[in-house]
Amino acid sequence: NPNSICRSQPQAPPLPSMPGATVDEVEAAVARSARAAMQTRNLLHAHIDEALALAAAIQRHREAADARAERAEGLATQALGGTGTYARRPRGAYAEGAPNARPSKSRPLRLFTRTNAELGRRASLDETTLAAALARREEPSDGAKESRAVAGGAGAPPPSTP
Repeated sequence: NPNSICRSQPQAPPLPSMPGATVDEVEAAVARSARAAMQTRNLLHAHIDEALALAAAIQRHREAADARAERAEGLATQALGGTGTYARRPRGAYAEGAPNARPSKSRPLRLFTRTNAELGRRASLDETTLAAALARREEPSDGAKESRAVAGGAGAPPPSTP
């Protein structure tokens, strides 16, 4: 087969019918053929080992990418004020509230906060927005911030002190 992975290996020609050949010549031809077969076998095993190692590396990279995506999704959900592991808009059969429902992994997941899900808008964040939202969320709250939030929202000026 010209497309085989072993085409570059030295291969002994098939044993010809060797009329008049001595026993030594036939044994030498058999030995050449056996060496070529062993080289081909060793090369094939090396290719199999390399393919298995590549498959394992691909799997590790996929798992690492999934873990990074899950972590980023959790941070985005946290930054947007969502609660729970899956603060997403339900889809398909899950929209009816199936217990312990998870979105299918066969289609891309879209992140929604609860308020955005009600409005039907997709939440989109870049890294700067995410970092700013997390920083705001992690600020320690004090009485002034709480009274500001109650009085006029987060954008209201602080109450004047006597």
